[in-house]
Amino acid sequence: MALLKAHKGRFGADHPLVGDLLVTYSHFLGGGTGYHEQIGLLSRAVDIYAHSEEKYGMKPPRFTDALKSLGALCRKAQLPAKGLEAGLLR
Repeated sequence: MALLKAHKGRFGADHPLVGDLLVTYSHFLGGGTGYHEQIGLLSRAVDIYAHSEEKYGMKPPRFTDALKSLGALCRKAQLPAKGLEAGLLR
């Protein structure tokens, strides 16, 4: 997570590049660590993307992919409430 700390220091904690790194890291985790850690990372990325859309006036390119991944993981983990929350951001 040193790269995440470096990105936050360089770009700020709410920059879309930090969100991109969180999405990539969540995909590397796979199913081995359980879905909850992946869901947490993707939720943070989606929050960053939603905030950056307001801040920078453009939709980050990986926003839709992060939402789809989050929804799929919520379905696998049987957490429909989190999946519905993510769906509301579309």
